[in-house]
Amino acid sequence: GFWWYLTDGNANILRYDPDANRWQEYGNINYEAGGGADIDRLRRHYYAMVPAGESYVLRRFNLNDEASLRARPAYTQLAIPTGMPVGLGTRPGFVYADGVDRFFAWGGGRTVHVFDPQNQRWTAIEGTGTAPGAQQPNGTFGRWRYSTTRKVFVLVNSTTQDVYLFKPGL
Repeated sequence: GFWWYLTDGNANILRYDPDANRWQEYGNINYEAGGGADIDRLRRHYYAMVPAGESYVLRRFNLNDEASLRARPAYTQLAIPTGMPVGLGTRPGFVYADGVDRFFAWGGGRTVHVFDPQNQRWTAIEGTGTAPGAQQPNGTFGRWRYSTTRKVFVLVNSTTQDVYLFKPGL
């Protein structure tokens, strides 16, 4: 029920409690949470897929542990998971799919990369149908979302393109 604010700038981690109408402030991020990001709502961990050259590093913020959110750094950087994707741009679409317990990353084209937080492995799924093309130069951000009702991903890559749907065969 909380709202979290983590930025890729030099700012504090913030949590908003809508019931109490109150913000709680935690440690400073200092430009360490950039890239695609979402919350694993099963474990309450915030994952940031941060660019590192052509590849990425995964940083996990434990939202259950106030002491770790105040620590420097406020995250655990995971060892390079098996099958880590490359070439998805600086801000790939990166979303946690409730009910599937996986993160899905999109950075252009037909390939969607799937991260299993339980075993820390990446796999790739090749889509069919019309390819959405390259992602926008500034990134995808929140225009790649999962519908738990329909069990599909929705991509709005541009205001001048069609909306794309991706349904994984999981």
